[in-house]
Amino acid sequence: VNSLVVPSLNEYRSTRELGQRIDRAIPLGEPIVFFRDLKDSTLFYTDRLGHVLGDAGEFSQHMKKNSPVHCVVKRQHLENLDQDLLRDLYVVDGDDGKVVLSNRPSLDEF
Repeated sequence: VNSLVVPSLNEYRSTRELGQRIDRAIPLGEPIVFFRDLKDSTLFYTDRLGHVLGDAGEFSQHMKKNSPVHCVVKRQHLENLDQDLLRDLYVVDGDDGKVVLSNRPSLDEF
């Protein structure tokens, strides 16, 4: 049985704080990337566009890029993604319902 261990995060951390942390970490002009669901509430607190990866294939292609990438994923969707790929990714942030996955160990590496 394959599984992904996701650390428990403080459920009271707000979407505003999460959006602001992502906003500070990624280069100017880059969109915040989401898997399957655009989170308007996260974008509301930033001056960025959002980009939605509509399926697991798009997610895999995006996360395998050589450049630093991120993706905001609802925890409930993690089980539908390639578990082998997930083992190679890092949970770099999140809140009660979402995690921010990256191909780098920290958002500071963007």
